[in-house]
Amino acid sequence: MTGSRILATILTQKCACMEGKVCCRKLRQSGSHAIVRCDCGEFSCQTTVPIHKGRDLPRGTLAAIRRDLAMCLGQGWI
Repeated sequence: MTGSRILATILTQKCACMEGKVCCRKLRQSGSHAIVRCDCGEFSCQTTVPIHKGRDLPRGTLAAIRRDLAMCLGQGWI
């Protein structure tokens, strides 16, 4: 799965703790890395998503993104 596809998935996911509202937004992008923050009530999660055209993310990077956003988006969002 590519970084741009992961980013699109994150930005459309419903928040686990805000009654189904979308809580994630792209803060900024520096080069090929996008910073994403989810603000959902008492929790705030942040992660970096590498966006390299045509290249899939390594498993470890994907696992780190999933782990960073699990508090806000819940388990199994990806």
